[in-house]
Amino acid sequence: MGISMLIEISQDIMKKIEIFKKVIDEVMNVEWEEISEYVNLILRIGIQRMINDAFQGNEPLQETMVSLFEEDPVFISKLLIKIIRDFKLKSEEKMKLIPEEKRKLTLEERWRMGIT
Repeated sequence: MGISMLIEISQDIMKKIEIFKKVIDEVMNVEWEEISEYVNLILRIGIQRMINDAFQGNEPLQETMVSLFEEDPVFISKLLIKIIRDFKLKSEEKMKLIPEEKRKLTLEERWRMGIT
């Protein structure tokens, strides 16, 4: 049993959840009575996906961070914020080293030119 709270979900998202719950039922061989069970699952998967995205390309680290998040979500959230801020700062510093005209290039153009 969880905390009961009122949240606002757009009609579009709610409609998609109602439609997609049939997929969840089929894949997981379940049929929950409460829509909140589906929403909880979708949110859990979304959080896991965001953690995985932060450690892209390192599956063991992804699994470890998701497991650690289950144990200590405050610590892992703080760690993720620090990693993201450090990454942003390094990206901004790199951008300062790139001449102005090259900063305006698209990501694909920069990649082709070897500018990261």
